[in-house]
Formats: sequence, C-alpha cells, structure tokens
Amino acid sequence: HEDSPIVRIFGGVMRSSVRSNDTQADSVSLEPFNHLILDISAPGVDSVWSALKACCGTEAVNEGQATKRLRFESLPKVLVVNLKRFLYNKDTASTQKITKRVD
Repeated sequence: HEDSPIVRIFGGVMRSSVRSNDTQADSVSLEPFNHLILDISAPGVDSVWSALKACCGTEAVNEGQATKRLRFESLPKVLVVNLKRFLYNKDTASTQKITKRVD
C-alpha cells in the first residue's frame, strides 16, 4: 500500500466477504479504493444513501452458490462518489442513460 498525499486524502479500504452456502467461514479480501462508483439503476435507489446501502448489501454470486458482501474497512478523509448513470442494453447493443432524480 503506497503512501502519498492522494492516498492519505482520498484512500479508503473496502472489505469484501464471500461465503459459500456449504461453509461457515468467509473468504475475505481488503481492496483499496480512491473513489466509489454507485449503481443507481435499481428501482429502489433514489438517493446517494440508498445507493450506498445497495452497494454494501448482500449479493448472490456463483449462480447462487455463495453470497458476497462489501463493507467499509476504513473511510477516506474525502469520499469521491461517481453515480453510474449509463446502462448497456444488450437487445439494442447501445448505451442507455438513466435519467431519474437521485437525492
């Protein structure tokens, strides 16, 4: 983990935990970040707060054989947030802008 002014100001660490359905132990990895990209495409996401909750919620992975959860291990002094406002539409092979209001 490098030490620089950018990392000291904008650097945080996410804790990624994956648990297989047939075990009780988590596989944990720590992932450094300097900004967050929040997906706002879900119908229930209407604010930055609800996008953060969705980002840190439990997610089924490996065809439902495991669950993954993200948590903040350490937060940066300044959190940079990017709202993911575009989706790729496979049917039309084009991008689609998400135009809903996000508070």
